[in-house]
Amino acid sequence: MIDQTMIERVTLADKVAAEAIGGHMASWHEFNRRGDYEQGCVEAARHRIRSIAAMSSWQPIETAPLDMTEVLVLIRPKVIRLGWYFAPSSRTKGWRDENNRPINPTHWMPLPALPAIDAALKGEG
Repeated sequence: MIDQTMIERVTLADKVAAEAIGGHMASWHEFNRRGDYEQGCVEAARHRIRSIAAMSSWQPIETAPLDMTEVLVLIRPKVIRLGWYFAPSSRTKGWRDENNRPINPTHWMPLPALPAIDAALKGEG
């Protein structure tokens, strides 16, 4: 669910980024004067939040990265493992678990953010 706090947080980050890219506040003021900056930030924030929300739910294994990126995989109901796609040759390619054993997952999800990052975003770290 997208809430106002999430939108405000991403909008603020976009303002800071725009200021950094422009090198000074004038770029932000120019966008703000035109009246489309605020709305553009809100729309960008909503799009980004929807993308993040979509990536934090289980997805079919066919959509998973195939570049050895570590992800959470669902092997069967209530069995979740760390896994990655391994393909050094056509004979040995396939999904592996944290013990390098072959697995047959049905769904995947990106790894969650580290707690330190979450705390820093909330101003606790």
